[in-house]
Amino acid sequence: MMKIFFYLFFAICALKTTACSSDRAQEQIDITEEDQPADGPAKVEVRNDGGNPRIYRNGVPYFVKGAAYNNFLDEVKNYGGNSIRTYSINEDTQAVLDSAQQHGITVCLGIWIKRETDGFDYNDDAAVEEQFKSIKADVLKFKDHPALLMWAIGNEADSRATNFKLYDAVGEISDMIHEVDPNHLTTTVLAGTKTDHIKEIMERAPSLDVLSINTYAPIINSHKKIKEVGWQKPYLITEWGPRGTWENPPKTSWGSLLEQTSTEKAEVYREVYNKHIIANANDGCAGSYVFLWGYQNHGEVATWYGLFTRKKHPLGAVHAMHYSWRGTFPSNRAPQVKGEDMLLNGLTADHSIKVKIGQENRASIKAMDFEGESLTYEWQIVKEGFVMGKEDHSLGVLTGIDGVFETNNEQNIRFEMKQTGEYRLYAFVFDEKGNAASAVIPFLVE
Repeated sequence: MMKIFFYLFFAICALKTTACSSDRAQEQIDITEEDQPADGPAKVEVRNDGGNPRIYRNGVPYFVKGAAYNNFLDEVKNYGGNSIRTYSINEDTQAVLDSAQQHGITVCLGIWIKRETDGFDYNDDAAVEEQFKSIKADVLKFKDHPALLMWAIGNEADSRATNFKLYDAVGEISDMIHEVDPNHLTTTVLAGTKTDHIKEIMERAPSLDVLSINTYAPIINSHKKIKEVGWQKPYLITEWGPRGTWENPPKTSWGSLLEQTSTEKAEVYREVYNKHIIANANDGCAGSYVFLWGYQNHGEVATWYGLFTRKKHPLGAVHAMHYSWRGTFPSNRAPQVKGEDMLLNGLTADHSIKVKIGQENRASIKAMDFEGESLTYEWQIVKEGFVMGKEDHSLGVLTGIDGVFETNNEQNIRFEMKQTGEYRLYAFVFDEKGNAASAVIPFLVE
């Protein structure tokens, strides 16, 4: 009973605090959403509203409530989003644009440009020209699609880049796009807020309409740095979420990353949006693309960023975005799990748990459901470094190791490991509506 009271008290306090500041920010924006054009391109432009640069679409202010797209495009609008971003033009681009149009959302269409860190040389004029011609053909192919919002020229091409001729190429691509497509904006996406790179962009690619930043923990300084460097146009936060796996999160004694529960991540998403995105809507921030809409199929830890399970169960972060975009939570919310609620052999994840081959291990999880629904469970164990594939598997929300559990669908389970190594124990909790919560404990088998 005390545990339930704690959760309810925590949720009510968080709601009151966030609601007040978020509602004030929403009131300041006064954004009207327009219907998708039936055919032909929408007119997208930047206008200055009393010193604040904004994106306008078909004459209406357009604040981007977006998702970095991986899966489940059909769910974006249901939760209050209005846009997705992609990372490259490929064989799926036409279908993605058509689906976005069908579901009433826009697309920031990514144009992949080659990166110095991958071996491309921006001093090679012939290679740069070949890239330019290929991109122009893609732009001509998709420029009149009614779901198109803007073109994103490159994603983190600045990563470990030392040759600023990169931005000469970006500027030439932007100039070309404005020449052949007068209806849409251009941007380039940086890995963080590097002020020297932004200065070079301002000098070498002045036709860019929007600056875009991928940032996680450093988001707390991004707005200040963008303003201090003198950027006068709109900017977007094109990736954001929990602290990155590369940003020194807590680790076990042998170096495995400690992951927040889905409930703890949800609070991060809601706080970041409130403090660093919507809060700056009247000072240049034109919106954001939350990372990652769908589930991961890359990265060091399989579930670090995904807002859904692979089987499309919404996690708490999806509901945090519903609150951020719509101002209210869904009528039925994901179960709640805190780090101390999952135990392996009586210990929480931060105890750097080690077990022996052949040892019987016991794990348990506690969860709270806001609506008091009955809960079901699924446990999986994966090898450290496991990455989910795109294909669907009938075995569960993760493709776990076979033969370790007596049963993996109870609140309390037992298992035995047969090989040494580093592993992760996952617990998933589901309510009656299919919403999910997750928690994970890394452990070492000796």
